[in-house]
Amino acid sequence: MKQRKNSWCAARVRENLRLLCKTRPSIASVCRDLDLNRVQFNRYMSGHSFPKPNVLQQICDYFLVDSRIYLEP
Repeated sequence: MKQRKNSWCAARVRENLRLLCKTRPSIASVCRDLDLNRVQFNRYMSGHSFPKPNVLQQICDYFLVDSRIYLEP
């Protein structure tokens, strides 16, 4: 059950992060602005990894959204 929940969360983050990134010039610019490693950010965007709480907050602050947006359809 936990694996299913984690995959659902990762899928939601992936979809919503992709939508938000479309509002910026490029993924590279987002990574530079956030000072995040591009490889790790790609893992978030592919759904293979979920950001730690502090990184999730940093991403939310950057896009001016609440962290719940990542988990909502």
